[in-house]
Amino acid sequence: MPGQCCMPGAVVLGSDFKALGVVRSLGRRDIPSIVIDNQPRSAWFSRYLTKRFLWKGPMDNEDFVRFLLNFGKQHRLERWLLYPLQDEAVELVARNSRQLAAIYRLVTQDWDIVQQVCGKRLTYQVAHDTGIPYPKTWYPKCENELNAMEITFPAIIKPAISIRFQYATRLKALPVNSHEELLQ
Repeated sequence: MPGQCCMPGAVVLGSDFKALGVVRSLGRRDIPSIVIDNQPRSAWFSRYLTKRFLWKGPMDNEDFVRFLLNFGKQHRLERWLLYPLQDEAVELVARNSRQLAAIYRLVTQDWDIVQQVCGKRLTYQVAHDTGIPYPKTWYPKCENELNAMEITFPAIIKPAISIRFQYATRLKALPVNSHEELLQ
C-alpha cells in the first residue's frame, strides 16, 4: 500500500508519454509511483505503476487541489514527490505550491517562474531578451491586423496557451499554406 513503505515515491499527474518515461525510470529504481489522470493513456498501463486513479473532471481547478490534498492524507503520501506532467497540472501545482507542499515534495517552481514558460508570449519574450532563437511569431488582435501582416508560409496557428485548444481539437497546431487558408 502506498505510504507504508520506508521510501517515499512519486505521484504523477497525467499519464501520457512523458508520464510513462517518469514511471518507468522510477520503477526501474524500485521507487513506487501513482498516476492520476482524467484520461488514461500510456503510463496508465505501465507494469511499474503502483496505483492508478481516474479523476473525473478537469485537472486545473480548486476541486482538484482539494482532491490532491485529501488523497495525499488518505493514502499517507507525505513527502512523496508530486510530478505534474500535463500543462494544466503544472500551472495548478505552481499556483497552489504552498498548500500542496504541506503534503508533497514539489518538483515545480512557484508560479512567478513557471508562468514564463506556460504561455508562449512570455517564453518568446524571455528568449528574445536573452538572445535565444525562437520561431517567428505574429500576434494579431483582429482580422484587420492579420491582413496587414506579412506572414511567411507555410505557417502554423497555435494559441499562446494551447492546452484547451488541444483538448477541443486534438491538435497542437493548425497548418496553413496561404493567406486564404489562414483567414478560414
